[in-house]
Amino acid sequence: METLLFKESPYIAFGFSFIALLFYYNSYNRLFGLSLLVLLILVIFYRYTPYNERHKDNTIISPAQGLVTNIIKKAGRINVSIYLNIANNHTQIYPVNGKVINRYYDRSGVFNLVVDMDKSRHNEKKIHTIKMKDGKIIYVTQIAGYFPRCIASSDKVPENVKAGEYMGIIKFGSRVDISFPGDLDLVKVKLNDKINHGDIIYEY
Repeated sequence: METLLFKESPYIAFGFSFIALLFYYNSYNRLFGLSLLVLLILVIFYRYTPYNERHKDNTIISPAQGLVTNIIKKAGRINVSIYLNIANNHTQIYPVNGKVINRYYDRSGVFNLVVDMDKSRHNEKKIHTIKMKDGKIIYVTQIAGYFPRCIASSDKVPENVKAGEYMGIIKFGSRVDISFPGDLDLVKVKLNDKINHGDIIYEY
């Protein structure tokens, strides 16, 4: 396991490190201890364990760790929502083998609670469009919640990716939606399931 704190939020990381050192050299022991505690919490929150297992081209895996809060079929596509609470690992991995053909960061949104499916569709979000090798189009949406105000992930397009490779992180409370064509009866997860990175969601 490693931490992405210094990679994804360097200003926050170095800021708290500097504050801790400042308190230490000025003998503010309680404040030094408090700043170290905050820094430790951030290090743990930004934890990342590389996912090394790889999957077949016809498989869709979970891009996130969290709770399945929504499974619906609309306009011929299945939509699965995964809610990440503060204790979950907030990194995301790519769910399929394929090519990222578009990334769109919607900064015009608001920051509603992501458990509210109706309101949170207007939240700030980043949508990744991935074309599988058989031509199927998969959408992965990183959605910022009420407290976080930042989504971190690659902006490279086009980009060949493999299921399980690091995709990005949403900071502090969030949701990840995945949309794909398919049969609702063949979805391998159920509502209220707790799932982890790499759990199989669908196989064609």
